Amino acid sequence: MFEGYKKLLRVRRQEPALTSGELIWVDNTEPGSVLSFIRRRGADEVIVMVNLSNRKLTGTIDLPVADYCPLFDLVRNERIGYRMYPGKVPFTLNGFDFRIAKREPPIGMGDFDYKKPGAVWEYLEKRKAAPNPPTP
Repeated sequence: MFEGYKKLLRVRRQEPALTSGELIWVDNTEPGSVLSFIRRRGADEVIVMVNLSNRKLTGTIDLPVADYCPLFDLVRNERIGYRMYPGKVPFTLNGFDFRIAKREPPIGMGDFDYKKPGAVWEYLEKRKAAPNPPTP
């Protein structure tokens, strides 16, 4: 459990949008149980989904089509779902579970390997769009 809190604190330090900036509510297919929103501060953006129920839920969140990219979970260091159709990102959340994610560059972007731990950070850092990669 301690390691989980350490990861959360690391993500909070690495992502300025989590502590300040604009809050944008995002629609999802389970509005009675799941909160979904975007925190944005300048070019930094983080997508958060929280299951407030004790049941496992599966659904989708609606992202603006023009801004759509798959998501990468910053706490679990894994890709969230696969593209279903533009603007929809699938999720599965266990009871009282959450996801904190960034948009992932589309597959096929040069040498980008989404399976490599820290790949999103590396990709974004090369393009000066994110802070330094997290330290373990």
